[in-house]
Amino acid sequence: MSTHENYTPNAQDLDPMTPEPTGQVNGHSDRRDRAEEIAAQAREKAVQASERARDLHERYGDTSLKDVERSVGEYIRREPGKSLLIAAGVGALFGMYVRGGRH
Repeated sequence: MSTHENYTPNAQDLDPMTPEPTGQVNGHSDRRDRAEEIAAQAREKAVQASERARDLHERYGDTSLKDVERSVGEYIRREPGKSLLIAAGVGALFGMYVRGGRH
């Protein structure tokens, strides 16, 4: 008895819209395609990050720590209430981080 005599068609075999096999072996082709897609996305993100870093360097590359300190000091003098709330929020977050989020 040959294997053709025992063959029973299923719905996919009869559907003309079912794509032909793509040469996959246990899904390896799909995995390779997905890996290539992820690699392409990672390359794009790396290019975007590089461009952003270049832009930030061009904008702030010559800024010294003294300039940053001066700007922060000016902001604190202009907005003491906001500065205090920001400091309290940062302190609370730091405290939660150190405790590990436990009460």
